[in-house]
Amino acid sequence: MSNVIRINACLYSRMGYGRSRNTADFYMNGRFVSEPGLDNIQASLENRGSDYLFTVAENMDNAADASTNVVINKEVARLHEKITAHGGDITSKTRELSSCIGDASRLLESILEMNHTPREDDRWRVGFSGLLLADGCAVAATVGKGHAYLMREETFIPLARESTKREKLVRLGVLTEKDAERKDLVIPEENEENPEEAESPVILSEPMPFCEHDTFLLISQGVFESLGEERLEDILAAGGESVDLSGKIVAEAMKRTTQGDLTAMVVQIEKIYDIQGAARRPMLKSRVDALSKTPAVTYKYNRKPKARDNVLFAGLFALTVVVVLAILYILISSFFPGSGRPKAAATAKPSVADMAAPTASPAVVEATPIAAETATPVPTPVATAIPAESQTYIVQKKDTMSGIVKKFYNDISLIDALAAYNNISDPAKLQPGDILKIPPVESLK
Repeated sequence: MSNVIRINACLYSRMGYGRSRNTADFYMNGRFVSEPGLDNIQASLENRGSDYLFTVAENMDNAADASTNVVINKEVARLHEKITAHGGDITSKTRELSSCIGDASRLLESILEMNHTPREDDRWRVGFSGLLLADGCAVAATVGKGHAYLMREETFIPLARESTKREKLVRLGVLTEKDAERKDLVIPEENEENPEEAESPVILSEPMPFCEHDTFLLISQGVFESLGEERLEDILAAGGESVDLSGKIVAEAMKRTTQGDLTAMVVQIEKIYDIQGAARRPMLKSRVDALSKTPAVTYKYNRKPKARDNVLFAGLFALTVVVVLAILYILISSFFPGSGRPKAAATAKPSVADMAAPTASPAVVEATPIAAETATPVPTPVATAIPAESQTYIVQKKDTMSGIVKKFYNDISLIDALAAYNNISDPAKLQPGDILKIPPVESLK
C-alpha cells in the first residue's frame, strides 16, 4: 500500500542557439502531449497522489515514416496507463519502464540506420531521463544523453549512472570507453541473472526510499554541457521552489555556448502522508480513470520579462496619489472656506444698521465715463451713477475691487468698506463669478 505524497514540479525548455526547432519532449504525470512548434515552454504541476511518472526526452520523436514513427510521449503515456491499471510493486513497474523505453530507443536507432543517417547528425544525440515515484520509492532511468540527479539535504547524488559492469570498469579505469563498446569482449559475471539486460540501452537506478523535501532534477544534454555537475549542485544546494530552480538552470545555460536544446525539470516532494495503517475508502472508479483526472499542467509559451506589469503598477500608483490629493483638497476647502473663494454676498444677512438706514436718493455726481478695464465685453450692465438702492454685481474676468468701487461710487476710499460689507477679508482675492452686493453709499460710511 503506497503512501500519498504531495509534489510540485516545473519544467523550462528553450531552443538552443542556431537550431531550427526544439527537439525536447517531456511528460508530467499524464497530462502533457507533445505539440510541434513550441520552442519555448514553461509547464508547472502541483498534485497529491501515490504514483508519479516524469520524463524528459531529446531527439526521440521520429515522424519521418508514418508506419514506423516513434513518439516517445505516446509510448510513455501507454506505459503509465498500463502500470497504473495493473498495479504491482516497484520492481514490476520498473521492469515495464525499462522495457518500454528500451524498445523505443532501439527502434529509433534502427530507423536512423535504415535511412543511412550520418553519425554526425543531431538525431543520433538521443537522450532520455525518467523518474518513477511509487510504493514509497524513487527509481530513475536514463538512456544515451539523459541525466538525472537527486539533492537530499546537502548531498548531490547522480542517478542511473551505472547498470552494467562494463560501465563500472570504465569508471574505475580498468577498461577504456572504446574497449567497453566491443561486443566480442567477454566480461565475467556480466548480467548472469538476466542476459537480456546486457543489450538494453536503459540505465536504471536502484529503488531508494524518498523523503520529504527531496529534489529531483532531469536535464537534457545541452544543459549538462553548459553548466556541468558542479554548477548544477550549487544551484540545487541554494534551495528554492521548483519554478525558481528550473528557471535559473535554463537561464544560466542560455548564457553559455551549447550545441543542444536546453530543458530542465525539477520535481520536489513537499509532504508525505502516512496512510499505511489507516483504512482507505472504497475506490469508486478504476485507477486508470483516476489517472485521467489528474489536474492539468499549466503552460506559458515564449516567456519574457513582464515590463508592462511595472508600467501598469506605476500608473495605478500615480492615479491613486492624484485621487487622494483631490479628496484632501476638497476636505480642506470645506473646513476652511476663507482659504478658497469668498462666499457670495447674496447669502450674507444684512445688518440691523443696514435695515434701519434711510433710502433717500443721493445726489447724482457727474463723472466722466471710465474706460472698461477688460478687452472682453462685460455681459452685466455697468452702473454709471451712484446706486440709490441696493443691487448686486457679478464679478467679471480681470475685475478688481478698486475698479468696481470707482465704477459705482467714484470713490476709491470705499474699497475696504465695500469688502467688509460683503464679508471679504482680502479684496485682492476677488474671483470671477463672485456676487457682490452694492448698497447705497450711506451704508458704507
